[in-house]
Amino acid sequence: MTNPKFLVVDEKTSRADKSRPSEGLDEYFSGGVYPASANLSSRQIKKIIGPALGNLYELINEFYDDGFLKKAEIISRKDAFNWIHLPPDEQKLAQAKRRLKYDELFLMQLGLALRRYRMQYLSSATAMVCSDEIDRRIRKRFPFLLTEDQNNAIAEIVKDMSNSKPMNRLLQGDVGSGKTVVALYAALLAVANKTQVAIMAPTEILAGQHFLSIEK
Repeated sequence: MTNPKFLVVDEKTSRADKSRPSEGLDEYFSGGVYPASANLSSRQIKKIIGPALGNLYELINEFYDDGFLKKAEIISRKDAFNWIHLPPDEQKLAQAKRRLKYDELFLMQLGLALRRYRMQYLSSATAMVCSDEIDRRIRKRFPFLLTEDQNNAIAEIVKDMSNSKPMNRLLQGDVGSGKTVVALYAALLAVANKTQVAIMAPTEILAGQHFLSIEK
């Protein structure tokens, strides 16, 4: 046999109830299957995690009260961690997955809400001045006139940048509608106020294209 897998039956397993000769093996193989790595087999990972499961109820705290758990129709956090590793049946496994997914989304939304709160009430930013002279010099660098929609977007961005609170704004538009020009106007306004600017792009190709067009 190539790469055989075997189980050493220890004394405890061999002493299983004779009326249920497979009890020891069932107990050993019950629970989750963990993806193996180069250094740890699935069985080794399971052997490490097994003893830790006994401490779940002491180490894991609940996020919500009983009323909310009932309203949201989710199981307790302790049961979720226990059942995701040792699911008694498919239904309880599904409940465990739902609870853990719920927590992940909840914590992500909570983190975003805290970040927005900190930016709005606890953070400060350099207020940018946009005079008629600065506006004229920026527009002079563009070899075309800006559209009405671009001007409206720029006006809203300039208003945000003139405050001492950090701006948090999403500029949305179709391909070719001139979003980059609006972003460049904001960047040049920051430069005019003697601050540094970084324009980020999702790919190296797009970053190169922006660099070449902006350099002109």
